[in-house]
Amino acid sequence: YRHDPLIRPTLKAATFLIVFMVAAGTLSYLVVSTNARLIDATLAAWDHALGFDWLQFASWLQAHPGLGAALHVAYASGLPQIVFVVLFLGFGNRTAQLHTFLRLFVLATLATVLLSGLFPAAGTAKYFAPAAPVTDIVASLSHFEPLRDGRMRDIPLGLTQGLISFPSLHVTLAVLLVHAMRGTVLLPAFAVLDAAMIVSTPVCGGHYLVDVLAGALLAGALIALQLRRAGDARAAQAPARLQTSPR
Repeated sequence: YRHDPLIRPTLKAATFLIVFMVAAGTLSYLVVSTNARLIDATLAAWDHALGFDWLQFASWLQAHPGLGAALHVAYASGLPQIVFVVLFLGFGNRTAQLHTFLRLFVLATLATVLLSGLFPAAGTAKYFAPAAPVTDIVASLSHFEPLRDGRMRDIPLGLTQGLISFPSLHVTLAVLLVHAMRGTVLLPAFAVLDAAMIVSTPVCGGHYLVDVLAGALLAGALIALQLRRAGDARAAQAPARLQTSPR
């Protein structure tokens, strides 16, 4: 099936994503290991200026376990959504749309990792501990301090953790996933699911509100640049089509 017009681009995209995500995870660990000064106090102050109280929101969500469980499912849906989008667009003969998603995802991931190096933060669960009402987030960030103080000398490629706080890659991914499904019957379902993912990010991912806003802004900027690039390409092709059209 290596020459099949549907299977070939789908498997190439899947293979590329697997390799890229391992490389990006490695890069994020190297960035954390620089042990740069954390800016959690600044991010928390910005949240306060915006009127957002993370501890109050986390406590309220814990008092509503049904909603909390649903948001945890939405937060964990990022990777399954990526897999589904690649298969759906690839086997649905939407190769151009698939390639656009891959390009945006790669740029967003690299930008997020690099920005996290410039603006490093431990995240809300660690910053507000022990007052933080969530403990599973802290456990999922167990590599953070060992990487920063040098105790961790290797990178477990099969067990890497999401150590980036600012900006939120989950939020950026949520926006890109909805954009990837434009023009399909599944767009409304993805819009609802990814809206829930964005809402879940502060507590389920241990993010500040400014992390969420920065992630959404990054995704919007990348999509705007992609649309402008596509528009410029169409404008450049228009004169060529006019010159070659029969008279």
